[in-house]
Amino acid sequence: AHSAQLDVKASSVEISGVVLRDPRVWRYEQQILIGLDGVNGDKREGRVMVEAPLKYRVIAGEHVLLTCRPKSLDDITPSYAAMLARQGVKDLCTRAVITKHEVRSSSLRGEVSRVRHAITNAIAHAFPSPESDLLSGILVGADGGFSDSLKKTFQVSGLTHIVAVSGSNITLMIFFFETFLLSLGLSRKRRFIVVVFWVCAFTLV
Repeated sequence: AHSAQLDVKASSVEISGVVLRDPRVWRYEQQILIGLDGVNGDKREGRVMVEAPLKYRVIAGEHVLLTCRPKSLDDITPSYAAMLARQGVKDLCTRAVITKHEVRSSSLRGEVSRVRHAITNAIAHAFPSPESDLLSGILVGADGGFSDSLKKTFQVSGLTHIVAVSGSNITLMIFFFETFLLSLGLSRKRRFIVVVFWVCAFTLV
């Protein structure tokens, strides 16, 4: 295997790899950080940032197969290029069409990501939008459901921090999680061990 360098002159490439973290929503698309294992059927290594429509639902730990259009890093803003460089990303691919995504092996990051998505889905079924979006943001730092106008409102009012995964958010999560564990009849010592492990896993994702 060798380092990935996508051919920016190609109209489309097929890549496969593992989603390294939950996608980040930016305006009308999502940014998916992928650890490559193949490009056009050849073994490759490296990281690529994929820009895809919001209709695709993938989470950290899933293996994906997709086609996308390579884009030169010279054609993006210096701040975006610097952000990619900090994450070890040397390639950018846009207009992605995800043809397959699946869980091939269990990982701590993937399991925590699935718990996070289960929580946001449960909230979405229990409350209407934008109330459900706000609650998901406060509890697990999920901002994928926020409209542009709501994001702008948070920025203007200086309240963006309440939907970031901060100490206050984690404290709320600990409260709900420990209440759940208590209902299962776990002792204080076992609850403490489970909560500490969960917090460590949650903050790593």
